[in-house]
Amino acid sequence: MSDFVIDASVVLTLCFPDEHSSEANRIPDLVRTSGNRVVVRSFFHQEVLDALLTAERRNRITAATADDFIADIFETAN
Repeated sequence: MSDFVIDASVVLTLCFPDEHSSEANRIPDLVRTSGNRVVVRSFFHQEVLDALLTAERRNRITAATADDFIADIFETAN
């Protein structure tokens, strides 16, 4: 079994429609099917929350979108 180190910038591409990439879209399925563990840096959560708050303030996403995205991240982590 291996570990995947996931960067916040990669995960955030899944939240913003104008930043989607085919590589990033494959990550959730790759992690689920591989049995490998995802590892994040200690400041990952802060980076994600900061990016979502900034995007919400700039009207790139709604508060509901940010909430749903956070819930998805925690659901995937469990």
